[in-house]
Amino acid sequence: MITETLTETLVRTDDVVRSLLNDDHLPECPHACGRGPADCDWCRWAVATPELTTVLDVGTDVGRLLRSDVLDTVPGVVAAARLFELFAGVDLDRVDVPSARRLTAVVSDDTARRLDELEHRIRLSTRPGGPIDELCRRTAGALAVASMQAGDDNEMVALLPPTLRSGFDELARTVSGGVQLASLLPVVDHLHWRGMPDLATQPEWTRRPAPGEEQALRTLRLAASRVQAGSLEAFVLESVLDRCTEMLVELGGRIDEVTQPVVYRRPSTESPFDGRTRATLWRILPVDWHLTLIDSGLAACWDTELIDGVRSTVVPWVVHVAGQALRKKGFRSAIFREPAAVVRRLVVDGQIELRSSGGIGPGSHKRLVTAVAHPPTVGR
Repeated sequence: MITETLTETLVRTDDVVRSLLNDDHLPECPHACGRGPADCDWCRWAVATPELTTVLDVGTDVGRLLRSDVLDTVPGVVAAARLFELFAGVDLDRVDVPSARRLTAVVSDDTARRLDELEHRIRLSTRPGGPIDELCRRTAGALAVASMQAGDDNEMVALLPPTLRSGFDELARTVSGGVQLASLLPVVDHLHWRGMPDLATQPEWTRRPAPGEEQALRTLRLAASRVQAGSLEAFVLESVLDRCTEMLVELGGRIDEVTQPVVYRRPSTESPFDGRTRATLWRILPVDWHLTLIDSGLAACWDTELIDGVRSTVVPWVVHVAGQALRKKGFRSAIFREPAAVVRRLVVDGQIELRSSGGIGPGSHKRLVTAVAHPPTVGR
């Protein structure tokens, strides 16, 4: 697949170079009188620069994303963020021949207009209350409840209002917290990962496993309880797990309503994975899509600002708890190696509880607390 992508890029660049030359040599060409422009290696060398190739590939991939159904997903946002990054890194001054530089600028302007359209689509997808915000809150809320059921935050459970604690008691009578969490993991990935169109700039997406079918998803859910698929026990357990998942989502939404967000902070100078590392890791890495959305820098649904070289994102508390639970299971961001620093705070039933020094009240996230704790590492 990667070889096919490279071949396609070469063919596309060659076609555009011929079109840009328009049956004429470049003014600077020393061979203008010796051969036709279609066969002039010097003109082709001058125009077919890495800058032109990048601009062309970015423009082509923008079109493929706009025609796809992945822009309402976190992977779609990640792919778009990479296109913005690649285009911003193009320096037309590195094109040595002036006339070739002007031709590249024409192509660049066209790609910039297409990127404006993509940016608009991403803002719609990531707006507060939009499809990505809603899905992330639902999946993270369910994961947060399951992790608390598994004993990851007994302190938080004790702070919950009686109506919410009764929901936890009802869940505990279905299956164990460990089974709830394990059976939920493939469901969450299934909801977030719908695949990706072939992208010339990001062949690493082809390394990720294809989205699973419904039957495969059911098999993965049953594997958590070690029940044989197709048995009577499996039939009964599937029904229980379906009901359990509905309760997890409902409780997660209610907890999301009564908890204050946390602040994730990451230096803007920190380097993300490069393409080679992505191609290696994404084949095997279990991805925390909620954390990946934060790291994309395009989570318009969650307030983000850049101050003194530090990007701070105000994240729903359930997303933070889900991230801790996923990290213990080996899940990581698809963009950065290390987790962001985090300031924890929460509100339960109107009472603010800070998990660090300083204070942040409702609506005052811009006054960030200075004490920073790091999420626990695996096994702690």
